Amino acid sequence: MEKLVSSWFNNKTLPQSYIFPPETRPGNHVIPRCNTIPVVDLSKALAHERTAVVQQILEASQEFGFFQVINHGVSENLVNDTMNVFKEFFELPSEDKAGIYSEDLKRPCRLYTSSPNFNREKVHLWRDSLRLPCHPLKECIKIWPQKPTRYREIVAAYSIEAKKLGLRILELLSEGFGLGSGFFGDKLSESAVLSLNHYPPCPDPSLTLGVSKHCDPNLLTILLQGDVYGLQVLKDGEWIGVEPLHNAFVVNIGHQLEIISNNKLKSAEHRAVTNLKVARTTAAFFINPSDDCIIEPAKSLIGTDESPVYRAFEEVVATYQIEAKKLGLRILELLCEGIGIEHGPGNHIIPRSNAIPVIDLGNASAHDRTLVVQQILKASQEFGFFQVINHGVSEDLMNDTMNVFKEFFELPAEDKADLYSEEFNRPCKLYTSSANYDGDKVHLWRDSLRHPCHPLEECIKIWPQKPTRYRIGGLTYSTTGSIIKILKVALNGDVFGLQVLNDGKWIGVEPLHNAFVVNIGHQLEVVSNNRLKGAEHRVVTNSTVARTTAAIFLNPSEDCIVEPAKSLIRADESPAYRAFKFKEFLYNYVTMGGNSEKSLEPFKLHG
Repeated sequence: MEKLVSSWFNNKTLPQSYIFPPETRPGNHVIPRCNTIPVVDLSKALAHERTAVVQQILEASQEFGFFQVINHGVSENLVNDTMNVFKEFFELPSEDKAGIYSEDLKRPCRLYTSSPNFNREKVHLWRDSLRLPCHPLKECIKIWPQKPTRYREIVAAYSIEAKKLGLRILELLSEGFGLGSGFFGDKLSESAVLSLNHYPPCPDPSLTLGVSKHCDPNLLTILLQGDVYGLQVLKDGEWIGVEPLHNAFVVNIGHQLEIISNNKLKSAEHRAVTNLKVARTTAAFFINPSDDCIIEPAKSLIGTDESPVYRAFEEVVATYQIEAKKLGLRILELLCEGIGIEHGPGNHIIPRSNAIPVIDLGNASAHDRTLVVQQILKASQEFGFFQVINHGVSEDLMNDTMNVFKEFFELPAEDKADLYSEEFNRPCKLYTSSANYDGDKVHLWRDSLRHPCHPLEECIKIWPQKPTRYRIGGLTYSTTGSIIKILKVALNGDVFGLQVLNDGKWIGVEPLHNAFVVNIGHQLEVVSNNRLKGAEHRVVTNSTVARTTAAIFLNPSEDCIVEPAKSLIRADESPAYRAFKFKEFLYNYVTMGGNSEKSLEPFKLHG
């Protein structure tokens, strides 16, 4: 908690770690507070001037990507109460906020300073931030802050009204484009996230930023910016300030809406600056598509003389991530149903084994389900590995996904330079051999890209920007460490290289067309009380062709208790492991240099 700016800053000089490079800092020059950013009176949309309002919103979204709305239907009392309760939250004593302070990207409701990547940033943002999901409201409200006592009640009412306002604006945009009523239905605007930013007074606003230059990746943002100036928009290469208006909301266009409009609407770059005298608190309500929603240019907006600028997201990495995760969870379900280093490879030939089971998941939904469960159980006990076919992930999607991964590795070195890192804790990094290259006695013959996938709205900001369709998917293939998993589902490609150690001998896993390789992780070995097998495996190289693979790892949450399932411990035996939190294992894994066996050793119950 000592990292929160609001908890330690007290008229001190600006720390070096908050000073931005000269080319990105705001400097001392005055940014005009622009009166040209349109202000739209939404009350007129209910009367005979609706057509004029629709046109005004359309033009503002095309020219600026930003506009403000007044007479929007959200009561002034609710707006004031909401802003007050946000300010009260940030003014709470540190101990009242400690329970939700976290830099964990996977945690849905979290408070942090600068960004969740604080320890890996070169420069910090001058802000404290609280981020929380708002959909489905009945579930999300349970993880919101409990203090101030009226927080949950007021913010719930506000989030309902903010979403109504966002959907209303989307409907007006849809009308302006002639897309018809209901184009932005529940599926296309299902997810919602609230991001609160608190910017304490800053000793030198010319040297730092509250939020760096960026575009929003969502559909639409409804911003309550209060009465303190700080928002700036980049237009025609120059920064202009957005003047705070009484009881108004700032609306800005996100990347997804730019894509749906086939680039007819503009997602503008913007930033937040700080000030010397007063604190500033803002609340951004992000309206997002649902995870499995297909994003593509609306066909009616593509003229006969033009082509779509973007392809449908479902065709690239997005659905692959969703489907691969579904597949992994499906296999876990079947397993649950079933159970109620080595030196270099040398020159000797490793057989490509047909003994490793190939399981037809198409049968699991029919009368052969019991047989499939037994096949998975037996393979997990005997090999710790198996392959699955007829798994429900389309062949076209698998091919497109593998192609975009290959395109990434074939990019020129300068296009990948920013991602290259040997820092172990960096969430998105490209490296050679391992993240500990300089500490390796012998290097691995590989390049590796590793990054998280959840939550999407945070992770997408740190993914590769090239190839251009890499981020478009909305979700991507997660690689978080091959031996700290519950279960791994791997796209093996068509080039041989994977080998598994079975009964003291290496056997090769034959690449099968349109198949996934599944292998058991240490955590599942623990849960099964050693009934399932986390098999040792390796990858060999070849002299003629490159090989690219992609693995998705299903991990427990960091606070999850991992222990042998009590129903699997017979009366005549004892648990092989004590209960532990997954983050304890992760800590061992990092401090022990990535050695999974040693990392698990402290949790074993001997004798």
